[in-house]
Amino acid sequence: MKIFVLLFLLFAIDYANGQANYFELNYGLGTGVSIEKALNGNIIIGANKGIDPNYQGYSLLINTDGDTLSTITFPNNTIKYIRETADSSFVLVGDSCCPIIAGLYKTNKFGNLLWKTNYPTNGWSTYGNSVIAVANGYFVTYLDDAFGSANPLYVVQADSLGYTIANRPLTIPIGTTSDLQITSDNNLIIASQNYALEAIFLTKLNLNDSIIWSKQFRDMTFTIGWGSNSVIQTNDGGYMVAGFLDTYGSNYPTRGLLLKTDSLGDSLWTRDYSIPNSNLNFISLKENGSGQLYIAASFQLNSSANLSTALIKTEANGDTIWIKHFSGLGRSLPTGMILDDNENPMIIGSTWDTLTNLSYIYLIKTDTSGNITTSNVEIKTVKDDLYIFPNPVHSTLHIETKKPLLNEYSIVIRNTFGQILFSIKEKRTGDKINETIDFDSFKEGVYFLELSIDGVRSENKIVKN
Repeated sequence: MKIFVLLFLLFAIDYANGQANYFELNYGLGTGVSIEKALNGNIIIGANKGIDPNYQGYSLLINTDGDTLSTITFPNNTIKYIRETADSSFVLVGDSCCPIIAGLYKTNKFGNLLWKTNYPTNGWSTYGNSVIAVANGYFVTYLDDAFGSANPLYVVQADSLGYTIANRPLTIPIGTTSDLQITSDNNLIIASQNYALEAIFLTKLNLNDSIIWSKQFRDMTFTIGWGSNSVIQTNDGGYMVAGFLDTYGSNYPTRGLLLKTDSLGDSLWTRDYSIPNSNLNFISLKENGSGQLYIAASFQLNSSANLSTALIKTEANGDTIWIKHFSGLGRSLPTGMILDDNENPMIIGSTWDTLTNLSYIYLIKTDTSGNITTSNVEIKTVKDDLYIFPNPVHSTLHIETKKPLLNEYSIVIRNTFGQILFSIKEKRTGDKINETIDFDSFKEGVYFLELSIDGVRSENKIVKN
């Protein structure tokens, strides 16, 4: 009996010391748009910070526990996708305003612009979509919202300084969002959709921007529209597209779609997924080392206006193993997903406070069974321990806490454009917070105070009069 108790205690101590953290996190006002593995095992998140329509491009470098290591703001731009490059710089595709023009941007690790290339139009606007780095440069996709009905999706080959080598329309007349990936034979695979044909296009290109093959998938009765959001190369050398099936002009629900092809893009099978009285749209797809699939999806009951994030795990043939739901602050939407080095899903997206309708950058990390251990998506998690006064403020704002700190705290004040106007970070173990902030130089209006106390975040609206 003593031996059993000792073994149990040793196991419990070892488990507690080594237990991984699986979570929901809120990173403040804005929308999450992309997630990728960065250097040194970290994660880079692309986001747009602030309040619609005054978003500012924003990136967070985090560790796999969700702790923020650094942030960068990109004024006057919104981000669609950002990646860290081999030289510890960043390359991103996004849009400047106004008018809205897609662009490719390279910054150093501090966010200082090194160069940019814009992709203008003779029509209304262009919208950045995706970017991927290759040996001698980059490939970019963007949508040209031209006059009339022709809205092609373009693929750009750019050199290491962003200069355009080739620029070709990929889908005509109406292209939409796409997913772009490197293949095992060092080519490119792109999944895109065409609303005019209600079809999915799967296209393979070489690194000279020449098409190797292009395949089209659609319902020949034209009663069901096919749409794509994500593509991967599977472990067997073929490809898989995740997206949706939809019947236009009716109340028939949207269904999730998986399309499996061989290495030449020829269809092997398709599966569609539905939940009674609901809409389901597959947003992002990843495969683990065993060939099982993780799908991040948007889920909406027909009787509710609130979206939620669904995480689905299937076998290699598409058979569902389990499905989990995450609603964040009440409503949520995924935009991207990766698997970390231990094959745990990490989903980026947005969550909305259903009372204020404000959106927040939202990150979910689960174990391989779709479970989380902690949740920190509450907007005012430290409200009961916090005094912020007066509010509205005229000249001086005071911040005080009831309880002493365990380690450190930080305060950031942003305007409605997401720009940082004030920032401090302090370590005062055992002390209470007692800060005074001068608001005399601030213009009248609304500001947002982000406070982190020992890793617990809160978001507070401050009015200057």
